[in-house]
Amino acid sequence: QDVSLAFMDDGVYQLKKGCNTKGIEVKNFQPTYRALDDYDINKLYVEKEALEARGMADRVLEGVNLVDYGGFVDLVTEHSTCQSWL
Repeated sequence: QDVSLAFMDDGVYQLKKGCNTKGIEVKNFQPTYRALDDYDINKLYVEKEALEARGMADRVLEGVNLVDYGGFVDLVTEHSTCQSWL
């Protein structure tokens, strides 16, 4: 099964280079992302507009694919199952 992870809205903060979440008491999931490739999950996407709105366009982790809103919608429609986390 083809699995992708896509980040939008405030979820983009998890993809910030050097993310440190101690001050806001939120778990930092970045170490987990390195293990995804072991499970053949190597497609990470982030909504470009969400990054820009938060001033992070140039501070995203390497290997993450930027997509505009239309591309994000395409990703959702291309996959048979979508799971959202709030």
